[in-house]
Amino acid sequence: MNHSISGSAFDSRQEWRAGTPCLIAAIVGYAVGFGLFFFTANLFIEPMRTEFSWSASEAAFAPLSAVIAALLFPVTGRLIDRFGPRPLAIIGLAGLAAQYLILAFADLNVTLLRLIAVLIGASAASAGAVTIGRGVASWFRINAGAAIGWAMSGATLGGALGVPLVGLMISHFGWRGAYVGMVGLIVVLGLPIVVLLFKMSSEAEAAKAVKTPDGVSPIAVPVRDPRFWLLTLSLAAAALPIGMLLNHLQPILLDQGLDASLTVALATVFAGAAFGGRILTGYLLDRLPPLAVATSCFVLAAIGAYLVFVSAWGDGAVPASAGLALVGLSYGAEANFAAYFVLRFFGLARFSLLFGIQSMLISLCIAVGGFATAVAADRLGSYADIATPVPLAFVCASALMAALIIVTSRRAPDLEEIREDRHAAAS
Repeated sequence: MNHSISGSAFDSRQEWRAGTPCLIAAIVGYAVGFGLFFFTANLFIEPMRTEFSWSASEAAFAPLSAVIAALLFPVTGRLIDRFGPRPLAIIGLAGLAAQYLILAFADLNVTLLRLIAVLIGASAASAGAVTIGRGVASWFRINAGAAIGWAMSGATLGGALGVPLVGLMISHFGWRGAYVGMVGLIVVLGLPIVVLLFKMSSEAEAAKAVKTPDGVSPIAVPVRDPRFWLLTLSLAAAALPIGMLLNHLQPILLDQGLDASLTVALATVFAGAAFGGRILTGYLLDRLPPLAVATSCFVLAAIGAYLVFVSAWGDGAVPASAGLALVGLSYGAEANFAAYFVLRFFGLARFSLLFGIQSMLISLCIAVGGFATAVAADRLGSYADIATPVPLAFVCASALMAALIIVTSRRAPDLEEIREDRHAAAS
């Protein structure tokens, strides 16, 4: 028994040693690409509305980018199976840099902005969670939860560091100058590291991953499995309120009567909590009952969402910061849950396509939440009416995850799980 524990610890260290270069590249690439754009997009809404006299729904183009990225995530998964994740990551980052340059120097109108949003969405899908997750998943088995958590933290790291940085650039150089600065981050930092370090574990592993056991279609088994649908519905229910807050965070906080400089600080709290949530839940998934971890996380998010809209305590900053920390924890954990449970329930062979589908549904729900909030703000002139739907959606997400616990506990292990157990025993 001691020998087994020692061997497992050795395998764990070997796994970290071999996979860390790819993991570092994944974090950096995800941070300066996908994460930086989606976390900072709301900072550009008010400056663009002021310059062009646009409405909130016209200036908030990130939800459209999210929809395009979402629709392309399953396609990205299939392309990864054919070409590997590295080429797609490089193409995606280069595309984002090109589109930021257009935003910085073009004479914008609403039509051109929508076209740029579509191109940004395609680039974000190429350098997004599916690509990053697939590259990292090929290196890790024992520490899959922690590794996925670190990889997915790249987006929130981009937010935690990027929100104050981009806010500073906007205040000093204007919103166009901020986009030029974002190009510099990709060209100087993101692309070189991804080109050098973001590689699959081996050609043999890549070839093995694209083969579905017994020649069965990658989607055939999951669509007949209730675990897939409960997981999907739970993640979708959590993504809707996240989209409401993520895409309109600064305007919502301004609507609560908070100072503009304080809203930037609170946005940093949200991004920082999301970063911590991805790291923390990654480790917890490897050490505690993973479905219980997910359920608890969504319960905390419901409490946090309620606190965001409580303005009776002082000037509202205290409940808002506490609430955003709890919601940020959930936002950071959600991608972890999708990647981890897809990998554990259905295996690496189906990972790219199924994680692509899960990412598509999560992103679509985030975008729908953003669109619905923009429309409500334009029609009602306030964000107050979303105070009830946001926490209620998180309650639904936690209930569905609890149902998944029950279904999983009553279910016999399938062939993929038996293979995983045999592999672990052989190790």
